[in-house]
Parts: sequence; structure tokens; C-alpha cells
Amino acid sequence: MESKGLRLLAFGCGAALVAGAIGLGACVLLLKSAADEPAAAAAGLLGDLRAHDNVRALQRMSRSYQASHPLPVFQQNVLALAPLAVHTDASLTSHSLDPFAHSATIEGTLTTPSGRVPVRIELIEDSGFWYVDIVRVANTPLR
Repeated sequence: MESKGLRLLAFGCGAALVAGAIGLGACVLLLKSAADEPAAAAAGLLGDLRAHDNVRALQRMSRSYQASHPLPVFQQNVLALAPLAVHTDASLTSHSLDPFAHSATIEGTLTTPSGRVPVRIELIEDSGFWYVDIVRVANTPLR
């Protein structure tokens, strides 16, 4: 009788461990997916700028940025930040997500004709979408 009770206890503990491992795996996948969304938004902005699609790039910016930067001003500001205007490739290597503040920071480098330049993109989540709030290239902000 005692042996049967121990077997049931071992089975229950084993099942709890398996369920815990599955739950932990699901949490890791959810966090990775949550971190991928702002990274995709940041990469999308840089891709739009490489393609010279300033209309779409501006749409990826936060509501407050869009409200104070009409398209002609945005275009001038991008051109004034030369590495952002002429980069040919981007490598986004560092992702930081703050789910409580609905914000994320993505860092990496831009490849330009003059060499590699650091980039930092800060994003905010608004109504389920990620928008770029601040772009810094070599620590110079996009105005």
C-alpha cells in the first residue's frame, strides 16, 4: 500500500514538473514574441527610410511626433541626420522591453558609405501597435 502511495506521489510530482516546464516554455515564447514586435517596428522604419518611403516612415512614428512634424519637416530632419538618410543596411542587436511602461529600446548599427554608426530607437506601444518615439544616430536625436 505504501509503495502504491509513493508511486502516485512520484507520478504527481513528475506531471507537475512537466506542466511547469511547458508553462515556462510558453512564457519564454510569449516574451520573445512581445520583444519581436518592437524590433520589427524599428526595422520597418529603417527599411522605409532606406527605400526613401518617407510617408510610411513617418506613419511609424509616435502620434506626438507626427502631430508636430509634418512630412516636409520630417524629410528635412531625416536628411539633416545624414547616416539615417544614406544607410544601406541596419543590424539591430540589442532589445530591451518594459511591458509595464509599454516601451522598448532597440539598439544596433547602421551601415553607411562612411562606415558603421550606432543607432538607438525608442518605441512606445499605443493601442496594440508599436511606434517609434525617438531615434538617435551616434547619440544625435532625429529632430
